[in-house]
Amino acid sequence: MKTLKDIATARLLNQHLLRPLFTAPQEVVSWMGAMQAQDFSMCRWAVGVRMRKPSEAGVIEALNKGDIIRSHLNRSTWQLVTKEDYHWMMPLHRERSIRSWCAFAKQSGNPISDKMMDNSRELLTNILGGKKHLTREDIIPFYQEIDIDNAHTVRHLLAVAEAEGIIHNGCTDGRKITYRLYGKDENKFGCLPKEEALARLATKYFQSHAPATLADFVWWSGLPVKECRIGMEQISSALTVKMINGTEYFLHESNRYGKMQKDSITLLPPYDELLIGYKDRSAVLSKEHERKAYNTFGIFYPVVLHEHRIAGNWSRKELSVTFFENDKPDAACLEKAKKQYEKFVNTNR
Repeated sequence: MKTLKDIATARLLNQHLLRPLFTAPQEVVSWMGAMQAQDFSMCRWAVGVRMRKPSEAGVIEALNKGDIIRSHLNRSTWQLVTKEDYHWMMPLHRERSIRSWCAFAKQSGNPISDKMMDNSRELLTNILGGKKHLTREDIIPFYQEIDIDNAHTVRHLLAVAEAEGIIHNGCTDGRKITYRLYGKDENKFGCLPKEEALARLATKYFQSHAPATLADFVWWSGLPVKECRIGMEQISSALTVKMINGTEYFLHESNRYGKMQKDSITLLPPYDELLIGYKDRSAVLSKEHERKAYNTFGIFYPVVLHEHRIAGNWSRKELSVTFFENDKPDAACLEKAKKQYEKFVNTNR
């Protein structure tokens, strides 16, 4: 492994974007550790594109059954995690995520107080009791009972409640997002000692994202460098170091290696882990095309992966593709990529 192309190829294999092996949505999410889920509809494709026989209905079913949970975790953003991983991952991010959301609320001119958070917890426990599933629109009117009628404030309080582990996603029809209480049956998994949780997080990251740097892991996890180092030290026997172009990359003992598939094309969703999962994205994305993949505000767009490089953008509704200049992929491979997404959307199970 000597070049950026080698790094990109290994990442595609380890993220299962190339020659995927998984058959169930929760297997993908468990392997990846956490997958950014800002865009609720397209995060399902982020899971599906890493499966051998993807089905959107299957991903929705896993969400509705609680096998996959959507909540605020890494970087105080929405993530998909498995129910088994949520219990130990959430405490790692809880306090930092709560502070972030309180700071964001204050900056937006809608500060939230400790009393408001206390009242919000009690309210959510009452209205979501009995395994109820309510949308944000359903929930907002109830906040008037505790003298909160600002929709932005409610949004921030719901995010805090997610960060605290009080609520997470409920059942969905694929369009509307609902909330439900974190159930007693989910508590059975219990918490882990912090060092063990950090070690497990490091394992999840490097098994699925390697080759990657310490800086990449720090970015992805949203945790301090010191905590990331502790996690990596706990699994040092499973990691090896490779110097590439003067940069120290870490590989995991479970990593896969192989050759790039010629003329392969994959339609990637916005916020896909192939980009969002790294601080340095140069292995797959040229600097000149960065703003076509994401803007300065951190909004990521749907992109087209041609072999080992991001080579264009695509639209979900029209399934139209625009390639960057000088990129001329095989038409049959492009059609195959489009049909892969169409099949994902239209397959019942």
